[in-house]
Amino acid sequence: MFEPKPVGSVSHSKPLKILSKSNLFHAWSMSRDSTTKAGSPGVDSETAKQFAANLDSNLNVIKKRLHDGSYGFSKLRAVFIQKPDSTKERVICIPTVRDRIVQRAIVNYLTTSEKFPIYNDSSFGFIKGQGTAKAIQKAVELRSLYEWCVKADIDSFFDQVPRPVLKERVSAALYNHSLVPLIHKAIDCDIRGTGDVIARAAAQGIRGGVGIRQGMPLSPLLANLILAKFDKSVELQRIPMVRYADDLLLFFGTEEEAGRGRTFVEEQLGRIGLKLSQTKTTTFGPRNNVKFLGLEIAFMDKSNKYVARVSRPQIRKIQDRLENDYPTQRR
Repeated sequence: MFEPKPVGSVSHSKPLKILSKSNLFHAWSMSRDSTTKAGSPGVDSETAKQFAANLDSNLNVIKKRLHDGSYGFSKLRAVFIQKPDSTKERVICIPTVRDRIVQRAIVNYLTTSEKFPIYNDSSFGFIKGQGTAKAIQKAVELRSLYEWCVKADIDSFFDQVPRPVLKERVSAALYNHSLVPLIHKAIDCDIRGTGDVIARAAAQGIRGGVGIRQGMPLSPLLANLILAKFDKSVELQRIPMVRYADDLLLFFGTEEEAGRGRTFVEEQLGRIGLKLSQTKTTTFGPRNNVKFLGLEIAFMDKSNKYVARVSRPQIRKIQDRLENDYPTQRR
């Protein structure tokens, strides 16, 4: 089996209770890996089914290594998925089954205890009780109140997150918590593969030592943490915002306010080494339709109000895909 380097620190206690065998089992039982729709194996090629065949023994090994400080995260296996209507690929970085269990147990603890300062009125992604439906509902409400809107996208967000800043945020939130060394090691996870695989990933913006990898259970939580101070700065400026991961909608009363607001957002992101995508950031005026999270926030003349709907181009795409997948049989 591929053996990762150990993680541990003489200045930190070990997470004996948080990552107990019972909590590891809970993380396993609540995951898709424990179902017939398990995730793919990582670099060690161990499937969830193989892991489950010796579940009790495997959990004992994980627990022992966590408790004696010898547990380390493995490299990630890169899977490339073609983006629809694009020449670009999405890169999913898959941890081993064991690492997924450990990260899920950490996520369970952090979300239950609310240790990270990521909860606010603007962020809707990857937070229990929030989600896309509530984000869209809030966006429709705000669009009805403000005539100008800036739709923004953080450029290559996950791949550009500065790891030193993120580690500082983790340490500031948890102090000398026993989980800090493990979370730092998860942040440092990179893909493993041939030169061709590394080059293919690099072509999509993934570079070693930079960013947090999409596919790790901890990544969404860490993504919210790196933007927590940004959210607070926007709220202190009294700029209404709906943020779902790296997708932003900001609302203003005038076009001039929208311009100043966009500049402010760019400055705040620049402080942590991030920036807005110039091609995906647009200012919309009164009654302009705005696409957000797969839907379109559109003004309806008949009812004189904004609604969220599937856009006409999206409907045509769905129709085209259905026709391609299920062609009409000629009689």
